[in-house]
Amino acid sequence: MPDSRKRIFGQSAAAENPGLATYQKYRKVGMALNQKVVEFGMDDAALFTASRVLGMKGAGRQLILDYKDEIAVLADYIVYEYRRDGQNTVARYQAAIGGANPIERELLAAMVPATASLFHIEGISRPARLIYLRDLIQEDRRLALTDIAFSQSLSSSYVLFLRPLILPAFTMTSGFAFVFPEHLEADLLRRWHSLERDYRGAALSARRYAAFFKLSKRQNIEMRYENVR
Repeated sequence: MPDSRKRIFGQSAAAENPGLATYQKYRKVGMALNQKVVEFGMDDAALFTASRVLGMKGAGRQLILDYKDEIAVLADYIVYEYRRDGQNTVARYQAAIGGANPIERELLAAMVPATASLFHIEGISRPARLIYLRDLIQEDRRLALTDIAFSQSLSSSYVLFLRPLILPAFTMTSGFAFVFPEHLEADLLRRWHSLERDYRGAALSARRYAAFFKLSKRQNIEMRYENVR
C-alpha cells in the first residue's frame, strides 16, 4: 500500500473505498456473530477472570462499571484474550459451532488470528469512511481501516490501540479502540515493550490489553466501541 500521507482524498467514496458497501453488510452480520461468541464463552469462570484482569469492580455478574460501554471491553477480552485448553473463545467457537453462513465463516477466519497493536494515524478520508494507519509494532505494515462513525469524529493527531480484522475486501476493528493523543506515542511504546519482561505468548497479549485499557481510564481518554449487542 502506498504511503497514505501522499494519498489524494478528492476522489469519490466508492472509488477510494470499493469495499464500503460490503463492510456495512459484514459489520451487521459481525455484530450478531460477536454476540453469539460472547454468549458461547460467557460463564462464571470467564467473567471472573476477565473482570479481575481488567480491574473491574464487583463480584461475579454484579459488576460495577465506570462507563456503560465497558461491557464491550469485557466482551472483547472474553472473545479474544480469555483462554481455555490453550484456545481463545473465538477459536473454540469456530471449532465447535462454526459459521452459519459464508459471511460468518469468513469473519471467523479473520477473528481467530486477530491481535491488537498500536497504530499511528497517517490520514483520514471522511467521504470514504477510511482511516489510514501505520502499525508502530510491525513497522512495515500499513492498513486502511473502514469505520463509518469513527472516521467522521477522529482527527489524525492520535495513536490507537485496536485489534484489526483483516478481510479480503476491507479491514475493520474487532469492536473497540483505545484512543491516545500522539504526544504519548513514545511512552505507549515503552509500556508495550516493558510487559515482555514479565509475560509471554497469550498471557502477554491479555496483559497488554488490560494495561492499555487501564491506561486509557487513568488518562481520562476517549474509549470507543462498536455496539456488540
